[in-house]
Amino acid sequence: MMYEYSGLVSMYEGPYEVYEITSEGYRDYENGGEWVEGTGEWVEKMGALFPMNSRELQFSENGTYTTEDRILFAYESHQPKQLVRWNGVIYRINAEDDLSAYTDIFMYMLKKKEPVANAE
Repeated sequence: MMYEYSGLVSMYEGPYEVYEITSEGYRDYENGGEWVEGTGEWVEKMGALFPMNSRELQFSENGTYTTEDRILFAYESHQPKQLVRWNGVIYRINAEDDLSAYTDIFMYMLKKKEPVANAE
């Protein structure tokens, strides 16, 4: 049985951004094996971010979460460890709860991260 949560999420939805890599970093062996950084761009998406509740703040198999971490309900799938920016704060996708058997929404646990120089 599929539950349609997209209507519920749409009541609280807002814009957020994900950092999508446009080219991977590589070693330039013609220049002595020097590392060349990859590039990427921030792409706007729609979803809902919420603070974690007391159950989610407890130690889990994916580590310890704090009150600064968030839960993302998204309409689209994202990659593990992908960066998410919301209200100027950068988070990293730490875990995905696979709800595909039950719903049309993707749920991610986000860990607050310090800004990354090449992700601005």
